[in-house]
Parts: sequence; C-alpha cells; structure tokens
Amino acid sequence: MFKKKWVLFLFLPMVFVLSACGQKVGVQNDSLQISSGELAQKVDNWRILTNPAFRYEFRYPRDWSAVMSGEDGVVVNVFSSDQTTEDEDIRIVSYTNWKQNYTMEEFYAKQYQDLPKTVTEKESIKISGYDGVWFKKVKNMVPDNPEAEVDVITIKTSDSFVEIIIKRNFETARTILNSLKFYGNTGIEIK
Repeated sequence: MFKKKWVLFLFLPMVFVLSACGQKVGVQNDSLQISSGELAQKVDNWRILTNPAFRYEFRYPRDWSAVMSGEDGVVVNVFSSDQTTEDEDIRIVSYTNWKQNYTMEEFYAKQYQDLPKTVTEKESIKISGYDGVWFKKVKNMVPDNPEAEVDVITIKTSDSFVEIIIKRNFETARTILNSLKFYGNTGIEIK
C-alpha cells in the first residue's frame, strides 16, 4: 500500500509536467504565440539583427536577408531567399516618440488617419512586455498593389513606435515576432 501511494505521489506530478511541455501558448490557429521550446528549435542557427538605435533585436532565417536603411535603422526590410530587394516579406519601421509621447490612437491619427476605424479585425497584443495592436488584412499599405492584404503590428515602447508590416510568409514572420526582444524585456502574449 505504501509503495502504491509513493508511486502515485511521484508519477502524477510528472504526468502534469510532461503534458504541459511543448504546448503552444496561444489557442487559436492564427495566434502569434509559440512555445519557447518550439521557438528555440525553429531559430536554431538563424541570424540575429540588432537595431541599437531603437533597442531591439530579432532572429531571421539564415537563407533570408535583412537590410537596415534610413537614419539610425529607422527601416528594416526582411527578404525571403526568393524575393528581390524591392519586394520585402516583412517591413519594420520605427518612429521616435520621446518628444511627442503619443498614445497609440494619436500615433495612428497622425500616421494613417482612419486606419483603426477601417480595419475590421484587430487584437491587442504584447511583445517583449510592450503593448501593441495587431491589425489583420489591411489594404492600401503596399503602394504598387493597394488591394494586397497585409498584417500590421504596432508596438508602443517607452519612447518609440515599432511598426511591423507582414506581406507574406506568415509562419516565418510569426517565428521572427516571437524572437523579437526589446532590450530588457522578453516574451509575447495575445490579450
């Protein structure tokens, strides 16, 4: 009897721990979140891009390229191996906000006027401890193709906005987003 209780005492906690391993943090199929174990496996041997001016870094596939342009890395374009340098898969644009101290609503009123009102699908998100908004299926963001639908994710840090426009390769973009770290913070969550 004593051995059975001892075995149950050791076995049951182990079952709970093992059942939680490898699960995605998010519930929906289109969720941005992936587990830390899956992330570590996916980004193994990927390159790291660091943007010191806006204090963030992310990983991207070894066969992709990332180009920083603009003053102090304001724009980062990430290209899959089959894309040209004029047609990025992911575009990251950073805006300083230390002087204006805009809210997210004020930023979009200034930057895109009615974007939050015209988008029907959006979620509040948190990346690396900072609040943001994920606008889904946004049109008029690709100059040469206004009907193209892209996802736009904007993160408000303490002194900047970082806007991520995902044109294609969503699964890889999702992994890149999960690897995104603003200096001093970690993680991603959907609210």
